[in-house]
Formats: sequence, structure tokens, C-alpha cells
Amino acid sequence: GRRHIDREQVVQVVSDFLPSVRIDPSQASEILDEISAHHGLLKDFGAGLFGFPHFTIQEYFATEHITNWHRLEMACSKRHRSWWREVARLYAGRGDCTDLILLIMSSEEDIFATNLFLAGECLAEGAAAEPVVAGHITAHLSSVMEKSRHIAQQVRAARLLALIGGGEMASRLKDAISQPNLNVEVRRTLVETLGHQRDEWALPVLLKCLPDAKVEVAVRQTAAGAVAEMGGDDHLDDAVGSIAMEPDPAIRQGLTSALVTAGGRRLVSLLERCLGSADESILGGICLAVGHTGHDGAQSVLSGLLESEDRSPSIKAALVISLAMLRDSAAINKLPDVASDPEVDRLMQLQAATVLGTVADASDAPGILNLALRDDLDRVVRVRLAVSAGQLGNRAVLDQLIALVPDQGVDRFV
Repeated sequence: GRRHIDREQVVQVVSDFLPSVRIDPSQASEILDEISAHHGLLKDFGAGLFGFPHFTIQEYFATEHITNWHRLEMACSKRHRSWWREVARLYAGRGDCTDLILLIMSSEEDIFATNLFLAGECLAEGAAAEPVVAGHITAHLSSVMEKSRHIAQQVRAARLLALIGGGEMASRLKDAISQPNLNVEVRRTLVETLGHQRDEWALPVLLKCLPDAKVEVAVRQTAAGAVAEMGGDDHLDDAVGSIAMEPDPAIRQGLTSALVTAGGRRLVSLLERCLGSADESILGGICLAVGHTGHDGAQSVLSGLLESEDRSPSIKAALVISLAMLRDSAAINKLPDVASDPEVDRLMQLQAATVLGTVADASDAPGILNLALRDDLDRVVRVRLAVSAGQLGNRAVLDQLIALVPDQGVDRFV
């Protein structure tokens, strides 16, 4: 289990081996220097100490030794040392690890559930194990995930269960994600890890979360991003279909934004495909996400889509907002109209009012403040406009805002 050994020991090992290849043992020291200098298998660490240049090489040879010389019990006895844990996982990945897991679990457990987590890591390596043994481990991990008083242990158990996965695990994980008493961070860990799996069984679990009202919006947004990271335009299309079942338009838009923001360059093609079928909150979310990501080619695509005459006022508004976030000057000039247009969806009005505070010029602040004082506009939109006017740093407008604070003629919320 040592990382380094003395030069004399290495020379002796080389010397003992050389006769088998018909080389004079007296050349051992010279051959060791040649290996260290030119072949990369061993490295001179100075002070007369030699070792492998990377721990992975040593882990591989340790695993070979355990396998060929049946030293599994010896390896398990050292399981509390991090280096030997990696060796155990490497051994597990070679095939059936039932014997390894039984040895690990036969030892006395500590308060950190060291044995259980190591057994779970072995299963997570994709190793085979007898169903009864594997079921015993996953049941214990589920118990830790749901009942442990320590959030770190819950999160670790959740991650392992998602990595172990498989069709039989799918329903259990879906139930856990929907469980209101389970810590939100634990459930977010589940969906994030499932997104990294890229396995067919994981996708339906994530898609079912998207419209599930029992799951917090933050968890569902994480699930949307996880679906996008799994790759494939079909996955994005399936996710949009699942999100469409969400009755709240604000949540639909937020979920869609999370989905397509993680979707990277594929989101522009998704937008083009969805324009004729998805509802406005979904399309709006996609448009806004395109503006947030700002990748190459987005501006020309959005401009082309805006030129079409058959877009609804809200979709046109989303396109204008996206272009404004990409610093399109013509779109920035249209934002005040979007924020004040009664035919535009309120969510888009709010978004336009908010974006004005980040992209407009200081000289535009007086006009934005005048909009904020219009009684015919939505109160919350007016609040956003007032905030944006102040954010632009126009001194004259700041003085006006201060003067308006005690004005009884202005809506008190504004």
C-alpha cells in the first residue's frame, strides 16, 4: 500500500527478473535508470525513492495482484484508506463483484456508513452482482437518502442510487424526486446525476418531473437542464411536450428557459421547429433563452423570425427582447413599446421593462420614467420600469425619482 519504495528494493526486483529474459542481473541499476528516464513506467522522486508516475498505474497493478493471487480479503481490510477504495472500485468494474460486496458489508459499520457507500460505489461502476445482494445495498442507500439526519449522507446516497440506476430503479427515483419531505438539494442531486447518465431509462424519469406540480419549480428547472445535457434534439422535443402540460404559464416559461439554456447551440433549431406548434409561454421561454446564451448566429436567426408577419404580439415581443439582450440597437429602441403594449403578454412586458435597465442608454432614462408614471399600465410593470430608469445612472432622472418618493399622486407601490 505504499506510494514509493527505496531504490535498492527496486533494483533487487529488477535484478531478480533479468535472468528470465537472459540479461545479466548486474545491469539492474543501469536498466532502472533507463526505464525512469525514457520509458515513463517508473519515476525517480528524489531522495532515493521510486514510484509510478501516476496512481492509476499502481491501482491497475494492485487490482491485477488481488485478482491473480486471490487477495480480496487483504484489500477489503484496507478499505478505509482512500487509495484502496479506488482499487476496490476498479476490481468491481471487472465483472461480478458479489464476493467483494459481501466482504465489505460483513465488516463492522461506522457512523459514516463507509462500508455501505463503498459497496454502492462498486455497484455504480456498472459491476454485476447477485440480485439479492444488489437489492440489499440499494435498499439501504434508499433508507439513508430518506432518513439520515445528515444532508451530506443523503446527497451521497442519492447520487449513488442515480448512478446505479437501471429500469427497476426508475420508479423508486421518480417517487423520491416527487417526495415533498425529502430535502430539495437531495432531489436536485438525483436529477442532475440522472442527466449525466445518458441512459434510456433515465430520460422518462426526468420528463415525468417537468409537469409534476408536487415537485418544486427549482427541482423541475434542474430536471429540464438535465434533459438538455443528455443530448439529442428528440430529447428537447420530448421535454417541450412535457412542459406543455404545466398549467401555469410563468412556470412553463421558466422551465423552457432552463431547458434551452442548457441545450446550447441546438436551441435555435428547437425554436424554429416549435414556432408553429408550441404555446406562447414556451416559445417565449425559448426566445428569451436564445438571448441569454448569445451564441454565434442567434441574432440573424431571431431577426429573420421577427420579420414574419404571422407572429403574435407576445412572440414578437419575446424576439425583440432576445435581440435587445444581444445588443441589437433597433430592438433596444423597441423595448419601451413592448413594455407598454396592452396586446403583449404581461410576462413579456415585465421582461422588457427589466431588460431596459441593462441595455438602454442613460439618455433613454427620462422616457422610461415617463412610462413608469402612466396609470394605464400594469402596476408591477411600472415598478420594473421605475427600477430600470434608476439603474441607467442618469443624474437628472435620479433626482426626479427622489422627488417622486413623497408624491401622494403617484401609486404608492411605484
